Amino acid sequence: MTFDNQKLSLISGDSWSVGEWHACKHPTSDITHGGLSQYLHEEGQMVVNVGQGGSSNRESYLRIRNFFFNNHHLRSYPNKQVIVFKSEWTRDFAYMDPEDKDFYNQPMILRDRINSRFYYDLSALAQEWDVTIKLIGGCSDTLLFDDFQKTYPGLEIICQSMVNLLINGCATIENPVFSVFSTDPRAMDFLKLLKQHTTDVQAMEILLDEIDRGHQRSDIFDERKDLFYPDGTHPNREAHKILYDFLKRNNSI
Repeated sequence: MTFDNQKLSLISGDSWSVGEWHACKHPTSDITHGGLSQYLHEEGQMVVNVGQGGSSNRESYLRIRNFFFNNHHLRSYPNKQVIVFKSEWTRDFAYMDPEDKDFYNQPMILRDRINSRFYYDLSALAQEWDVTIKLIGGCSDTLLFDDFQKTYPGLEIICQSMVNLLINGCATIENPVFSVFSTDPRAMDFLKLLKQHTTDVQAMEILLDEIDRGHQRSDIFDERKDLFYPDGTHPNREAHKILYDFLKRNNSI
């Protein structure tokens, strides 16, 4: 089978990957603009978005895996890419390994284990399907270090922090935020569990600092109505356009 040269973009992630959300429950759809997906479609790409509001990182990975499993004819498609908006690690409460319980008293090590597991899963998928998986820090920033692509073959960070890009014009961030610790029940369950098991004072102080930085980020969503409204918790079409323009300038998509 032969293919034309039209680029195929598969997008996954949580609600940030879906686009601009309506301020309240809408009679037909909560989505008022397709965000990055829509901008890619308008430039002529073939776009499939399997993102889902409230999704965990594990669930985002599984939707990509299942999409490719169910569409084997795309294995030989020459011009394809996967774009993933990373979500909060605290949403993976239901997907922890049995060994994770050994780190309940070391919450930042547990955080790093859960984040790293997500990257390793994506890396294995990228190599299996011979596709580059491009990561965007959305509701959660991504990791970024010198040997990232060597550690996780097939992955590429194209925007470490969408929030920092929008607020400060820089796609990287010195102190990444990996969870906003919102009223999401999964985050609350995680915090209760960690507080019960964390007896080390220093470890608890680090966790509290992590929570504080998450709350500060949540405050940004409230304050920057030009970027995070109409609903106040997701980037709007103007914010997605800033992301799109940045990625195009850098030949990332």
